[in-house]
Amino acid sequence: MTSSWGQGHGGPSGPQHLPGPAETAHPFGQYFGSGQPYNSAPPRPVSTTAGRAVGIAGIPVGVLLGPMGVALGIISFLQARRGDGPTGYGVAAMIVGGLSTLALTLFILAATAAALSTVGPDQRPEGAGSGSQVPIGSMAVGECALEADAAQPVVTLIDCAEWHQAEVYAEVDLGDGPYPGENGVVEAAESLCLDAADALVPPSADVSDIVVSVVVPDSAAWNEGVTFARCVALDLSGRNMAGSITEGTLQTR
Repeated sequence: MTSSWGQGHGGPSGPQHLPGPAETAHPFGQYFGSGQPYNSAPPRPVSTTAGRAVGIAGIPVGVLLGPMGVALGIISFLQARRGDGPTGYGVAAMIVGGLSTLALTLFILAATAAALSTVGPDQRPEGAGSGSQVPIGSMAVGECALEADAAQPVVTLIDCAEWHQAEVYAEVDLGDGPYPGENGVVEAAESLCLDAADALVPPSADVSDIVVSVVVPDSAAWNEGVTFARCVALDLSGRNMAGSITEGTLQTR
């Protein structure tokens, strides 16, 4: 059988002839022993300081002032690229600054959402009515919201006669004394709101898709004297409630 590999002059079983160094073909032209291509420019000397100082400074700055750390990291990276310096410091400053910025943004969003979704004073725009957007924690008893979502603390008010998803149907007193903690407030509010729903919802109404949710005060609001919770009827299937629970005219579809 003939091999696909090239054979020496001695035949398949004879001595093989391998080309020496002088006979080796280089597909890309002449090479020197240093490995550099013929007529190629020598590499620039590598700097070990370009961008280093700015990058090192950007890391702690990024922890405290995220966007500033990102900016210093970019400057360090560009300086290092131009001067063949170490780029790792700039990359590290950008990563630290970016993570710090992300953490700060998430904290602000979470704090804002928590503030908007808890019962508290002075949350409602003056003159807000049907079509207005208000924090769900500021809805009054008997008001309805077009849609309600735990991830969206601001809702659009709508006339309860129209199809809607949520209604604040009761306000329950949680007592006085020191703040009982988040779990204690929620448990007390849920129990009282369920009792209120049993008393208000017409027996003929189909409530299989409706759940009771609560909007409760946090510790700051409690210390300001807000010791009540609001009870919300929420239709999990969407905008399928019409009429009012508080008026005894609830309909579902």
